[in-house]
Amino acid sequence: MSPPTRTACRVNTCARNRSKTRAPFARRWLGEHRRNWQPADLSVTRDHSLAPSGRRDARSPPLPRIARLDGQVNSPRTPRPATFRYSHISGHYPPVSMSENGYVADRKDQTRPAPRLSVLLASDAPVGAVLRRGPSKLVRLVIWDRTHDKFKPSSWFRGRIFADRSDISPDGRHMIYFAMGGVAWAIPATGGTWTAISELPSLKAAALWGQGDTWGGGGMFISNSSFWLEADANTRLIRDDSGLRRETYGANRPYQSRMERDGWVKKEARNKRPIFEKAIRENWILRKVGWNGGYELEQHQECKLAFPSWEWAEWDHQRLVWADSGCLRAARVGTHKLGPVRTLHDFNDMMPPHEASLLDLEARSQ
Repeated sequence: MSPPTRTACRVNTCARNRSKTRAPFARRWLGEHRRNWQPADLSVTRDHSLAPSGRRDARSPPLPRIARLDGQVNSPRTPRPATFRYSHISGHYPPVSMSENGYVADRKDQTRPAPRLSVLLASDAPVGAVLRRGPSKLVRLVIWDRTHDKFKPSSWFRGRIFADRSDISPDGRHMIYFAMGGVAWAIPATGGTWTAISELPSLKAAALWGQGDTWGGGGMFISNSSFWLEADANTRLIRDDSGLRRETYGANRPYQSRMERDGWVKKEARNKRPIFEKAIRENWILRKVGWNGGYELEQHQECKLAFPSWEWAEWDHQRLVWADSGCLRAARVGTHKLGPVRTLHDFNDMMPPHEASLLDLEARSQ
């Protein structure tokens, strides 16, 4: 193949220069027209009538400000019409949810995920502390009266509370918790992560230790008046007005974990997931598989039941209680099966308050 001539090289060079010159103009042109253009398909106009074009009618009145589900307000340049796409498999148009102004509600907004529940039970009192997490950066403390199964909502907290590093005193009066949230600007000495002791039903920190990382922090109660703090070189005391006594065990821990203190036995790991078991009644064994939830009920040489959706489960005075799908449930354990299930409380409808009234952190109150 012969090399290109000088004329051909000059033509290719001119073409490249023209493309470089027109590229910014093309991008501006596409950006302007993209704002005012929708796919040419069957769409819903402002009066809910079908139109074959996706363009917006210039004679239509100005668009209203659209309030989203997350509380923010959008003022779009053009509406987002409802587009109906024919399904060749089912032979019909799928149902579409439409608001009053002709907009299709986002599928993600329609299906809000269920909140995650973690529960701390007092060993000597019929009291429980439910930590409802959802959305991911909001936690609400709910006090559980286990005698009458009554629930009293308490403080909202913006951040995260690590339930596996938290504990409630045997008499149900105090709570120690490890948290991470927007406290760095309120109390810079914490470093963003910290351990606190509060008097229920409040999260206000009577005792506060700054941590600054997630390697240490948290603790557990030894008795009603004493506790153990998981401290390291980065743990620093900010204040302690709790009136409780801190126990030290040197480099040792009083228990390997709170679960083992409460009667759970750690077994050999399964697929690198820790296994904890607890004997309940009539040869039944409650088994926790992994740290992120998933439980099993097994009766020796009889039956085995798997509950992968359970986030938390515990034996509570002749009944089994657990959390799944944003609800707290309970049931009796029979001879060979689980009894009728009763929903104690549904936490899905518990919506957070307005941003202006949401407490960043009760521990910052002096």
